[in-house]
Amino acid sequence: MLTVIAIIAVLASLTITTVRGAMRNAKKAAASSNLRQIHQAIILYANDHRDVLPGPASIAIYPWVNLPANPGHTAHLGNFLAPYLGAPPALNFGFLDVLRVPGSPVEHDMDRAPATYVKLDAVDSSPDNIWGQWAGTMQQAADASIRPKRINGLSETARRSSIITTADQESWVSASNTSLPATGIFDGKRLHLFIDGHIKLSSAMRELR
Repeated sequence: MLTVIAIIAVLASLTITTVRGAMRNAKKAAASSNLRQIHQAIILYANDHRDVLPGPASIAIYPWVNLPANPGHTAHLGNFLAPYLGAPPALNFGFLDVLRVPGSPVEHDMDRAPATYVKLDAVDSSPDNIWGQWAGTMQQAADASIRPKRINGLSETARRSSIITTADQESWVSASNTSLPATGIFDGKRLHLFIDGHIKLSSAMRELR
């Protein structure tokens, strides 16, 4: 009898481990799919704006957007990319699932909503900064003196560097934001998107190809 119980316990443990692994893989696959759609939206935006990348914007990418965005709204990439992600032309703090890392908290309150992805910045004056000047609001984005780069004009370093990653307290450079996980959500690793659409899993803060 004890042998049977031991065998059942071992089988249950193996089943739980397998299910957890499958859930992690499904979450990673869904997040990768979201990043591919975000990349496609970036390319479509650039095609409509003379090859210029979206922005300037804040570092955080939230799952909610405002269309049309007024000067006081947050300048996150979602507000620039929403029309290319299937959002309707009029959307007041509307939720876009593609901008959310699967499994991350859902919060429609703009003051409490955690970032789900973050854009990776070089300093404003760096030749490898592709996004232009940091901007907290759409008005700041409109007034920014340092504009986003054209895709065809990107430096080799910028082309080799990841441009967006999954959000956590380290990648968002704010350990005080306890609504975010402490580190990479995929067993301590992050998904990194590159300008060519390539996606890589890595524990690095900013990944190079």
